[in-house]
Amino acid sequence: MTVGAPIHEADKGDTATLDPTLREAEKNLSAVGPAPTPEDRCDLVADKGYHSRDVLKDLDGGPWKTRISESRSSKGYSRWHGDDAARAAVYGNRNRLKSGVGREAMRKRGEVVERSFAHVLERGGMRRTWLRGRENIHKRYLVDVAVMIWTLLSTCRLRPPSCDFARLEPQR
Repeated sequence: MTVGAPIHEADKGDTATLDPTLREAEKNLSAVGPAPTPEDRCDLVADKGYHSRDVLKDLDGGPWKTRISESRSSKGYSRWHGDDAARAAVYGNRNRLKSGVGREAMRKRGEVVERSFAHVLERGGMRRTWLRGRENIHKRYLVDVAVMIWTLLSTCRLRPPSCDFARLEPQR
């Protein structure tokens, strides 16, 4: 489920933009139901661009249960230099990622989320857009994402989507 689709500045890395994205997701989740809490955690599935010791350490023990894939270490081992909190967060994330639930979540992320957003960016013309102002780009992006979600939901139903709301009842 997509609960937030913000647009960030191009000069900021993924690890720097994760916190504002998660705040927006919490706000959107609280609007439709209970927001995630440390007692009732939500899954956070992300690619390796979001993986860093500091991010995992900040998210550990919070409302998000991380499953962030790791990039391969060049040396094959990690030096912790006494940072036990980061070590525990990274190993906990690794264990959750290698579990059956973690593997299934990463598979679903690739199939549904990445493919859908690639479709929005490529086919919707959002990869390189020429609108003036970030607010206008964000509005268009939200509309494209909403259309994508509506399409996904309507294809899951037994009947095709109908724009004629007067004939929702079957004809006799």
